[in-house]
Amino acid sequence: MKVLLTVPMSRPKDDVQPMNDNGLGYLAASCAKAGAEVVLQVWNVNMDMNSFRQKLLAIRPDIVGMKVFTMHFNWAYNTLRVVKETIPDAVTVIGGPHPSTSRPEDIFSEFGSVLDYAVAGDGEASMDSLIQKVKAAKGIPQADALHDVPGLIYRYNSEIRSNKRSFNGDLDSLPGINWALQQPEWFRSAVDRKKNGNAGELYNKILISDSRGCPALCGHCMSFHINGSLPRKRSINKLREEIDELVHKYNVRYLDFTGNAFLSDVGYLEDLCHRLIEFNLPLRWNCTGAAYDRNLRNTKLLELMKKSGCDMIHFGIETGNPRVMKRLCKPLSLEEYAEVVRFTASAGIKPLGYFMFGFPDETPPEMEDTIKYAVSLPFDSITFQTCIPFPGTSSHKALLENHGLKRIDWSTYDFNNPKLLPCKASINQLHSKLFKAKVLRRSRLARGLYRMIYLCK
Repeated sequence: MKVLLTVPMSRPKDDVQPMNDNGLGYLAASCAKAGAEVVLQVWNVNMDMNSFRQKLLAIRPDIVGMKVFTMHFNWAYNTLRVVKETIPDAVTVIGGPHPSTSRPEDIFSEFGSVLDYAVAGDGEASMDSLIQKVKAAKGIPQADALHDVPGLIYRYNSEIRSNKRSFNGDLDSLPGINWALQQPEWFRSAVDRKKNGNAGELYNKILISDSRGCPALCGHCMSFHINGSLPRKRSINKLREEIDELVHKYNVRYLDFTGNAFLSDVGYLEDLCHRLIEFNLPLRWNCTGAAYDRNLRNTKLLELMKKSGCDMIHFGIETGNPRVMKRLCKPLSLEEYAEVVRFTASAGIKPLGYFMFGFPDETPPEMEDTIKYAVSLPFDSITFQTCIPFPGTSSHKALLENHGLKRIDWSTYDFNNPKLLPCKASINQLHSKLFKAKVLRRSRLARGLYRMIYLCK
């Protein structure tokens, strides 16, 4: 049994920076444990379709699994189309954010005959079970044999069925990532930039999956649909073992902890910081606070994080308007976010701020509040984006209701310049705010003038 795990091919140049993929890494380990021969292609690989076709003919996989983000829909569809044209008997299955957040019937309407199965939620147990079914059937299994495959979405005669999702409760029980399949040296990147604008020192920078799940039900976010709302953490020992391998075998010097539950347990985090200090190497790392930013009001914890190599913390605050904040169900108030951002900056750790425009019923003055709020805080960098109505978000629901739509056609949706949004601002008004915000983001002088005019009255 041969399994090809991949990301969509033939993406526009530089659309996605080369990076490792922990989700596919764990999936590859589970497929190997199930007895499959696994080939893994992650975000350092971007073939044109002819090259991908040749790769398929060389491997001749029995199963092709692909991770799909909604914004990669067209590339994902074209990748699956090439698979079915080249190896018609190959079983195609997608997982990741798009199938985990979309309505099951929409998934098969969108992908049609190029897709056999989709998986929602954690995919390790799902792929293990599906591999056994495909082995036994020597191809596409009978639909009535698929009822016990966790999280599987599949056709059953004229209906679409969706099995109960699997969310792994014990992350330590999962087979570890085989880093030989996605070697850290493939993902070297400049972590920071020098004052002259040139790239800083290159590091083997690796994303680390420390936890899964997020209890925050933020309206703009899909995390709780994808990985569940119950936070699950890897043990310190398992995390230390993986870091030890990355540091000593692959010379990794920068760690990006990706879990939304990373800051959930202060004692756990303190233990991890001490373990990182024990390496006695110039290790650097960053994280996100997500639902647990409130724990950063602990100045001693921030000092320890700084000592152990933490140089950045990501803050997805999204809005600076109280009404929009409340509608988004964010876990902290604007005052609390401002406090932890200032504490972080005072500790010598760079706070990075992330904001969006275009939320349901958001008005131009409320967008201006976001600009004022962002500029008032000591962020090292600020990112402003348009809120895309991805499946599973409040924006998606509002857009469908406001415009009387049954679903959004992602094959024609312009993610770079969306024309259809659920806010109460015109597209031109939104672009004006976005342009203004980006000018302020890039110019220290402009931010200073803006503060003098609008914030010092």
